[in-house]
Amino acid sequence: MLESLRYVNHIGEELELGSRGVFVNYSDLHDYQWNYTEVGDKVSYFQRGVIRKNVPVVIACQNAEDGISVVNQLMELSEKDILVKSPGRIYLMGYYLNCYIIGSQKTDYLAKRGYMIATLQLLTDQPAWIKETKFQFNYGGSSHTLGNDMDYPTDHPYDFSNPFSSRMVENPGFTGSDFRMVIYGECDDPHIGIGDHLYEVDCEIGAHEYLTIDSKKKTIILTQQSGTTVNKFKFRNRESYIFEKIPSGETMVSWDGDYKFDIILYEERSEPKWT
Repeated sequence: MLESLRYVNHIGEELELGSRGVFVNYSDLHDYQWNYTEVGDKVSYFQRGVIRKNVPVVIACQNAEDGISVVNQLMELSEKDILVKSPGRIYLMGYYLNCYIIGSQKTDYLAKRGYMIATLQLLTDQPAWIKETKFQFNYGGSSHTLGNDMDYPTDHPYDFSNPFSSRMVENPGFTGSDFRMVIYGECDDPHIGIGDHLYEVDCEIGAHEYLTIDSKKKTIILTQQSGTTVNKFKFRNRESYIFEKIPSGETMVSWDGDYKFDIILYEERSEPKWT
């Protein structure tokens, strides 16, 4: 069986690895290792740290010019990430890994024009495979995710204005997940309950504006119609931690129904989930 990979650089240019004469027979992308620190013969903490991966790519296009084009394209796509220090992504089994391609070792390139084996060296300081799941919540309480509508009307402990709206968010991961929440204007003081936790920002979002709460980056940014961004971090509800991870499984989501918002979950794993 061949691996089906896709590399996308930081500006969205991509190259398929696993089709049309470009093959990946094996790699160590599925392997992982936690580092640990011990103090007094006791484990103090675990960390993944900076890691390297190797991906041997066989380039055997029917047309020699196509093979040469692939080799040049691969270097140019990845070099653009290096030069501005902005990682690309390699996709595998529905997950992606933020990484750089820092090297390529070539063999067998003299056997036939346009044919070679290029072993790509990947480097990452974010060694977790990520799968994004997006949930959309509309006016009046309708919600949508992955082509399926969800309708779970039930009560909620927060005192939202009436009529309030309730739906579910389902975290497919086995532990709490970071998220990106995008709230669309026009609205004031957006407040959203997820389970027993309140996410609230005391600010105004105008028409054609949106507020982004990113728990990984620990940022709260308002994007205005002109594209100008404004930091709204200081306007968060300080009594309820706004970057609280969303728990695993199904959790009730409640809000006043007067605005739309999206929740994008980041499921993280040491290896892509086998299916």
